[in-house]
Amino acid sequence: MRTEVCYKPIPHLIFHNLFTVKQNKEILKETISLKSKYKNATIGKGIDKTFRNNKVCYYDEVFDEKRNKSKLLTCLDKVFATPRFRETLSSFYYPMTEFLATTKHETQVSRYGSNQKYDWHIDRFGSNTRMITLVYYFYIEPKKWQGGQIEFTDSPIYDGETIDKNADIKTIEMNNNMGVVFGGSIPHRVKPTSSCKSFKDGRFSVNCWIGKNE
Repeated sequence: MRTEVCYKPIPHLIFHNLFTVKQNKEILKETISLKSKYKNATIGKGIDKTFRNNKVCYYDEVFDEKRNKSKLLTCLDKVFATPRFRETLSSFYYPMTEFLATTKHETQVSRYGSNQKYDWHIDRFGSNTRMITLVYYFYIEPKKWQGGQIEFTDSPIYDGETIDKNADIKTIEMNNNMGVVFGGSIPHRVKPTSSCKSFKDGRFSVNCWIGKNE
């Protein structure tokens, strides 16, 4: 694991090779096997395909009361318990500094296909259940899709748009087995993705929200 520390336009951490090569392949294999479990993604007001139109799999539902049966969920639990991950987050910026005090995390896997996106949004609304976000990227190599970058901005947002039209925006080109950690109130979006129709060849990302029980 190699850690990249980033400060602009907002503080965030990039973990290269977050898992081992073997774990990365096992996570991908598991995700492909769950194809039938994927549903249309929703936002707070339900389904809005002009705002977000990708597919998602709710791992906490699929592996309810059998978390140890999931490669992805057990790998996340293990990396969250490592001294390197725990101390790095705890010594960075708020809300990452609260990592050791968190008590829960939710896990969802997103699959982006042809012309799919997610406009400007935040993950945390009012409660402390989604204080910190981890996004993890994984896919079949060589990749058969383009686009799908995550972007951050330092501008406030409204209805999927930045309020400051001259805001600073950072685009991150994802790599296989890479994780990005940032605050749940940070505005971010997923750029449109072009992809072949084959499910297994799409762009996959884990959305893990870390926080406290209410």
